Amino acid sequence: MELLFSNNNKVMASKVSTPPKTVTKPPVPKPRPKPPVQAAEKATPVRKPVDKVSVRDEKLESSSTDLGALTNGLVDNYSVSGNPGVTKTPQSSDRGPVSPGQASVDLARRFEGQLSQNVKGKLEHFGAAGGRTNNCADFVSSVLQASDRGIERTPLVNELRQQLQDKGWSEISPEDAKPGDVWMTRSNTHGNRHTELVTQADGQGGFRTIGSNNISDNQQRIFERDKTGGVIYGYREPQAPVPTPRPN
Repeated sequence: MELLFSNNNKVMASKVSTPPKTVTKPPVPKPRPKPPVQAAEKATPVRKPVDKVSVRDEKLESSSTDLGALTNGLVDNYSVSGNPGVTKTPQSSDRGPVSPGQASVDLARRFEGQLSQNVKGKLEHFGAAGGRTNNCADFVSSVLQASDRGIERTPLVNELRQQLQDKGWSEISPEDAKPGDVWMTRSNTHGNRHTELVTQADGQGGFRTIGSNNISDNQQRIFERDKTGGVIYGYREPQAPVPTPRPN
């Protein structure tokens, strides 16, 4: 309390002095740091459906590979005389042009392991005349005809033998046998006749053959095997005579 006096020292009034209030200002909040701006997630590209045919065509067009070189020597199953899937002989291989005899062997080997009656409709000219058996001459002669060896298909061994002889095929020793020659039994008795195609020869009398061979009393299968005996017929181009040198 504060007393106030006038000039005559009288108490004039009294006043209570109140200390000024201290106003405390609230602290100014510090601004919160802004979170770092995250990079926008990359949008996953929408995959368009792949046109496999177009991709394949583009690869083929851009490829510099000689497709002819890749398929050289392969035999395609194509239609012959309106029969789809009938196989003809190859004319070349990865070794280059093959001999007529080797072409016959390559063709015959395409049917290795098949039952003989199942070859009908696959090998040109082959008729499976014997049904499940007796197809040896049918198979060998059909292979020879399809590989342009000048022989016509026949279901009979003795008729095949006669054709070979008439066309200039002659007996060949096992040491001189070549792929594509024809092997036969010497017997011409019915029931004992058989024929196969020579596939390999070592030049020393050993050779292998392929044909329609018995696997039971009522079934034949095409397969290759070692062979001995019998007779081999082969065609050899006539050799031009060597001119005799004239004396000087």
